[in-house]
Amino acid sequence: MSEVRIPAFAKINLRLDILGKRADTYHELRTIFQTLSLHDEIWLKTSRQPGITLTIQGNASLAAAPLGADVPFFLLGGRALGVNRGDEIYPLQDILKMHVLVVVPQGIRVATPDAFRWVNAKPLGLTKSAVDPKLIQFCALSWSAQGSGLSNDFEGPVFRRHPRLDQIKRALLQKGATEASLAGSGSAVFGIFPSPAMARRAAVGFPHDQTFVCETLSRERYARRMRIAE
Repeated sequence: MSEVRIPAFAKINLRLDILGKRADTYHELRTIFQTLSLHDEIWLKTSRQPGITLTIQGNASLAAAPLGADVPFFLLGGRALGVNRGDEIYPLQDILKMHVLVVVPQGIRVATPDAFRWVNAKPLGLTKSAVDPKLIQFCALSWSAQGSGLSNDFEGPVFRRHPRLDQIKRALLQKGATEASLAGSGSAVFGIFPSPAMARRAAVGFPHDQTFVCETLSRERYARRMRIAE
């Protein structure tokens, strides 16, 4: 086979807690990943030339960029717990399908190193005492099949520097989203809607931004779409 095409699915963080900075300068994370149906397409072609060449259509600056710490999650898909740097992955029970509107604001880009630096300006910790409600909530969300309780420690520092992202989150809630959150370190913001029709209607309210109406993918559906043998 000289060519293979596979989808590269997007993901969101249903929860993202930053515990602190590690000795290796990275940050200790606790996060819950969730695959979305939104995707790009990867073409793999054999070549007579040695080595691997990466070409990205539409964003040349990403070609031969370093791989992110969350790449191992995409070998699993569905819903999963990420610990350490987010690169140690454990599968979680899938939740019922959710309808998602992703809004990518025009003219705002948030570099992940900057976002981590902004977080460091104000010490954050998952636990402040022996019994911390935040830790209890995180554990409850991890093992719940309901999928509610979005939370992202990047929101405070990122929203302070980019108030429009906070405005987008508020607008999503006003337009009928049951929950909304910053996606990772940004700049995308997503909302959870009761139906795809409501998500599409809400998308009309962001005429100057990129919007994507999609849905969550279970691990089984992800495996089928990726043609992964279980």
